[in-house]
Amino acid sequence: MNELDKLKDIKPPVEVEGSFWLFLILIILSLLLFGAIGYFLYKFLKRRKKRRKTKRELALDALREIDFKDTKKAVYDFTENAFLAIEGDMEKEEKLKNILKELEIYKYKKDIPPLSKEHIKMMKKFIKEIEK
Repeated sequence: MNELDKLKDIKPPVEVEGSFWLFLILIILSLLLFGAIGYFLYKFLKRRKKRRKTKRELALDALREIDFKDTKKAVYDFTENAFLAIEGDMEKEEKLKNILKELEIYKYKKDIPPLSKEHIKMMKKFIKEIEK
Protein backbone atom coordinates (compact mmCIF):
# COMPACT_ATOMS: atom_id res chain seq x y z
CA MET A 1 0.00 0.00 0.00
CA ASN A 2 1.22 3.30 -1.00
CA GLU A 3 1.66 6.10 1.55
CA LEU A 4 -0.51 8.38 -0.50
CA ASP A 5 -3.37 5.97 -0.11
CA LYS A 6 -3.17 6.31 3.65
CA LEU A 7 -3.87 10.04 3.46
CA LYS A 8 -7.42 11.05 4.10
CA ASP A 9 -9.10 13.45 1.80
CA ILE A 10 -9.67 17.05 2.97
CA LYS A 11 -13.30 17.90 3.42
CA PRO A 12 -14.74 21.09 1.99
CA PRO A 13 -15.40 24.05 4.36
CA VAL A 14 -18.60 23.85 6.31
CA GLU A 15 -20.61 26.99 6.92
CA VAL A 16 -21.72 27.53 10.48
CA GLU A 17 -25.06 29.23 10.75
CA GLY A 18 -25.00 32.68 12.35
CA SER A 19 -21.22 32.92 12.46
CA PHE A 20 -21.20 36.20 10.52
CA TRP A 21 -23.60 37.83 12.98
CA LEU A 22 -21.71 36.47 15.95
CA PHE A 23 -18.47 37.86 14.53
CA LEU A 24 -20.11 41.24 13.88
CA ILE A 25 -21.52 41.42 17.42
CA LEU A 26 -18.10 40.60 18.90
CA ILE A 27 -16.48 43.38 16.87
CA ILE A 28 -19.11 45.92 17.94
CA LEU A 29 -18.84 44.94 21.61
CA SER A 30 -15.06 45.17 21.55
CA LEU A 31 -15.24 48.63 19.91
CA LEU A 32 -17.69 49.77 22.59
CA LEU A 33 -15.45 48.40 25.32
CA PHE A 34 -12.34 50.11 23.94
CA GLY A 35 -14.32 53.32 23.46
CA ALA A 36 -15.49 53.27 27.09
CA ILE A 37 -11.96 52.57 28.36
CA GLY A 38 -10.61 55.40 26.20
CA TYR A 39 -13.28 57.81 27.44
CA PHE A 40 -12.61 57.08 31.13
CA LEU A 41 -8.87 57.27 30.58
CA TYR A 42 -9.28 60.66 28.87
CA LYS A 43 -11.43 61.95 31.75
CA PHE A 44 -8.94 60.67 34.33
CA LEU A 45 -5.96 62.30 32.63
CA LYS A 46 -7.86 65.53 32.07
CA ARG A 47 -8.73 65.70 35.77
CA ARG A 48 -5.10 65.14 36.77
CA LYS A 49 -3.89 68.01 34.60
CA LYS A 50 -5.87 70.63 36.50
CA ARG A 51 -3.84 73.69 37.22
CA ARG A 52 -2.17 73.55 40.58
CA LYS A 53 -1.71 76.64 42.68
CA THR A 54 1.74 78.15 42.96
CA LYS A 55 3.48 78.72 46.28
CA ARG A 56 2.60 82.39 46.04
CA GLU A 57 -1.10 81.67 45.51
CA LEU A 58 -1.15 79.21 48.42
CA ALA A 59 0.62 81.74 50.63
CA LEU A 60 -1.87 84.48 49.68
CA ASP A 61 -4.76 82.15 50.49
CA ALA A 62 -3.23 81.42 53.89
CA LEU A 63 -2.71 85.14 54.53
CA ARG A 64 -6.34 85.89 53.74
CA GLU A 65 -7.47 83.22 56.21
CA ILE A 66 -5.37 84.35 59.19
CA ASP A 67 -7.33 84.33 62.46
CA PHE A 68 -6.21 87.43 64.34
CA LYS A 69 -7.75 86.18 67.60
CA ASP A 70 -4.91 83.69 68.12
CA THR A 71 -2.06 86.18 68.37
CA LYS A 72 0.98 83.92 68.28
CA LYS A 73 -0.32 81.74 65.44
CA ALA A 74 -1.40 84.82 63.47
CA VAL A 75 2.03 86.43 63.73
CA TYR A 76 3.91 83.26 62.81
CA ASP A 77 1.55 82.50 59.89
CA PHE A 78 1.86 86.07 58.68
CA THR A 79 5.66 85.91 58.83
CA GLU A 80 5.97 82.60 56.98
CA ASN A 81 3.39 83.24 54.27
CA ALA A 82 4.24 86.88 53.66
CA PHE A 83 7.81 85.92 52.77
CA LEU A 84 6.53 83.29 50.35
CA ALA A 85 4.06 85.73 48.78
CA ILE A 86 6.62 88.49 48.10
CA GLU A 87 9.52 86.30 47.07
CA GLY A 88 11.88 88.36 44.94
CA ASP A 89 10.25 91.80 45.46
CA MET A 90 12.88 93.86 47.30
CA GLU A 91 10.66 96.88 47.96
CA LYS A 92 7.94 94.83 49.63
CA GLU A 93 10.57 92.80 51.46
CA GLU A 94 11.80 95.98 53.17
CA LYS A 95 8.25 96.87 54.20
CA LEU A 96 7.74 93.37 55.53
CA LYS A 97 10.94 93.53 57.58
CA ASN A 98 9.74 96.80 59.16
CA ILE A 99 6.38 95.24 60.01
CA LEU A 100 8.06 92.14 61.47
CA LYS A 101 10.27 94.32 63.71
CA GLU A 102 7.10 95.73 65.22
CA LEU A 103 5.53 92.30 65.54
CA GLU A 104 8.52 90.85 67.38
CA ILE A 105 6.92 91.70 70.73
CA TYR A 106 4.45 88.87 70.02
CA LYS A 107 7.10 86.26 69.25
CA TYR A 108 9.38 84.12 71.40
CA LYS A 109 7.38 84.63 74.60
CA LYS A 110 5.15 82.36 76.58
CA ASP A 111 2.48 84.88 77.56
CA ILE A 112 1.74 87.52 74.97
CA PRO A 113 -0.84 90.32 74.78
CA PRO A 114 -3.52 90.26 72.08
CA LEU A 115 -2.73 91.92 68.77
CA SER A 116 -3.35 95.64 68.79
CA LYS A 117 -5.75 97.14 66.29
CA GLU A 118 -2.88 99.07 64.71
CA HIS A 119 -0.88 95.90 64.11
CA ILE A 120 -3.89 94.08 62.68
CA LYS A 121 -4.58 97.05 60.41
CA MET A 122 -0.93 97.12 59.32
CA MET A 123 -0.93 93.38 58.53
CA LYS A 124 -4.21 93.57 56.60
CA LYS A 125 -2.97 96.58 54.63
CA PHE A 126 0.21 94.71 53.70
CA ILE A 127 -1.79 91.66 52.63
CA LYS A 128 -4.00 93.79 50.35
CA GLU A 129 -0.88 95.45 48.96
CA ILE A 130 0.78 92.19 47.96
CA GLU A 131 -2.42 90.79 46.41
CA LYS A 132 -2.14 93.28 43.55
